[in-house]
Amino acid sequence: MTRFLIAPALTLLLAACAPLSSAPKMSTFSNTGAGPVAAELQDPHSYANTAAFQTRHIALDLQVDFARKVLEGSAELLLTRHDARATTLLLDTRELDIRAVEAAGEDGRYAATPFALDAADAVLGSALRITMPAGAERVRIHYATRPEASGLQWLTAAQTTDKKHPFLFTQSQAIHARSWIPLQDTPQIRATYEARIRTPREVVAVMSA
Repeated sequence: MTRFLIAPALTLLLAACAPLSSAPKMSTFSNTGAGPVAAELQDPHSYANTAAFQTRHIALDLQVDFARKVLEGSAELLLTRHDARATTLLLDTRELDIRAVEAAGEDGRYAATPFALDAADAVLGSALRITMPAGAERVRIHYATRPEASGLQWLTAAQTTDKKHPFLFTQSQAIHARSWIPLQDTPQIRATYEARIRTPREVVAVMSA
C-alpha cells in the first residue's frame, strides 16, 4: 500500500475514469511515520494547543458529493498527551459544520463529548474546543465541509478536458487544510494518515502529501 506523510497538508485529487457501475466506489489510503513536535512553540496561525496534545495519526472517512459540493463524514485523531492535566483539545477549523464529537476514554470506547466552536476569525477560522475525558487519546469528529471551502476546488464537467465528469482537487497550503479537515493545522505537527474516500463509480480518488 502506498505510504505518505502529512504535515498536515493533504492533497486529494478526484479524476474521471471509465464507469463500471452505478455503485459508489471507496478508495483507501494510508501512511506511516511521524516526527516529534516542538510542543513549547506556539504557531501564531493556529489555535492548536500543541503543548498539551500532539496529533499522531488521522483517519478520514469521507463521502464526496459533487452535486452539493461538499465532503461529509468523519475525522478520527489519535493523540499524544503532553499535559496529563489538560481537559480541552483545540483544533483548527474554518467554516466546517461540526455535527458531533466523540472521545475514547481509557477503556477505548467512544462516547459523545462536549464541544464548542469559538467565534470565527476571517483568516484563521474558528477554534474547535473538545472536552477530553481523563486518559482519552482519541477523538472522532463528524462534520461536513461547505461549498465555499477555500481548500476544495470543485470543477464542473465543462471545465475538464473530456467534458464528461466533474473534478475535485484540494490545496491545503498554507492554512487551507482546516477548511476541509478539523485538525492541528500547523507545520509543527507531523502525522500519519489513512483515508476512505467514497466517490461515484466513474471517479477515482488519488491522495498524496
